[in-house]
Amino acid sequence: MVLTCPVRTDVDARTTGLTRRAVLGATGLVAVATVGGCRWGGDTPAKPPAPDPLAAFLAGTVALAERYDAAVTAHPDLAGRLTPIRDDHRAHAAALTAEIDPTSARPSTSANPSPTEAASSVPSDPATLLSGLRSAEQAAHRDAVAACLAARTPRRAALLGSIAACRATHVEALA
Repeated sequence: MVLTCPVRTDVDARTTGLTRRAVLGATGLVAVATVGGCRWGGDTPAKPPAPDPLAAFLAGTVALAERYDAAVTAHPDLAGRLTPIRDDHRAHAAALTAEIDPTSARPSTSANPSPTEAASSVPSDPATLLSGLRSAEQAAHRDAVAACLAARTPRRAALLGSIAACRATHVEALA
């Protein structure tokens, strides 16, 4: 950086113009203020990062897998039909967790009820259970399509599109 201004070095410079000392002092103050950021009022607290847009979608995916856990616990005779779908939802939750936070291995479900606690709210009639699961899959499919269309990156769009396609097959498998 080059600063140019008339600088007088003679004896009457104190009354007629800027001295070299004054110019250097002012330049130093400007540099310190610029580098220091002029934070005289104390540090302002940093804003916490915004939650990932996929966090709610992940929570819904985990809840859907837990719903299948409860259904299999309450109706072991349907395990052959429902377990592969539940496993798909678990795989989706793992992929979403890895996308949201690559350092995390799998989603946390410690605040959710155990499958045996959730099984008490499962309908006793298998037809009613399958109808409820089919409705849940249809809603989950719509959510996946909406999330895919709103994805900010091609990688997320591909992941969410794959999940949407899988959920569409679940709807048909439960028909």
